[in-house]
Amino acid sequence: MIHPRRLRAIAAIWLVSASLGAAAQIVIGQTAGFTGPVAAGVKETTAGAKLYLDAVNADGGVGGQRIELVSLDDGFDPKKAGENAKVLITERKVVSLFLTRGTPHAQAIMPLLTQYGVPLVGPSTGAMVLHQPVHPWVFNVRATYQREAERAVAHLATIGITRIGVIHVDDSFGADLLEGASRGFAAAKLQPSFVAKFDRAKPDFAPVVAAAAKAEPQAILYIGSGNAVADGVAALRTRGVTAQVVTFSNNASGGFI
Repeated sequence: MIHPRRLRAIAAIWLVSASLGAAAQIVIGQTAGFTGPVAAGVKETTAGAKLYLDAVNADGGVGGQRIELVSLDDGFDPKKAGENAKVLITERKVVSLFLTRGTPHAQAIMPLLTQYGVPLVGPSTGAMVLHQPVHPWVFNVRATYQREAERAVAHLATIGITRIGVIHVDDSFGADLLEGASRGFAAAKLQPSFVAKFDRAKPDFAPVVAAAAKAEPQAILYIGSGNAVADGVAALRTRGVTAQVVTFSNNASGGFI
């Protein structure tokens, strides 16, 4: 049985493509950081998507029309993501945007969805801003980051870990997960051992590592993307911080590991 969210996503692409007439193919567009700090994860998720699209095309496509994915690199820059999305919509004439990466990047794209009547299907972010308020042109296929963070704190508390610190990137993505983590701390009747943030564009790990070393936490929620988290964990270990590190599904890729 096809999941209802997948049905909605397929329906969104099909309805828009049908309105364009009997084109030879259905063109969908993607802007994501194929270079930069999240490149490894972006390449892996895109490769997985292409495997599925290839299977659909091999089986005759959608209503006899082949799906073509046009991907543009935004280097994980929100401004470039917005520019790429506009190019995809106005010049490449995509019927849908697909598998974008990053919370501020999705926010840069969302006004274009309403302006041009183009859906965004399967954004690779679980930010609450894509869920509430409901956006008529956004079709989410994943759980929220806030729920992940809330559950992470609950799990750590359940196994007896009470000294939990938080390191987060200083942007809308970091603020989103921090809100979920805060609910988790409140539910577990805990206070974070420390909360430290770093700049997304130019991360400086010295202050956050110093805060972690001083607090001596048992675990650290590390909210960030790709290289920023990998490099930050290396900095923690170099300083002698041995706390368990918990990161989130945006880093769930072989390339990150």
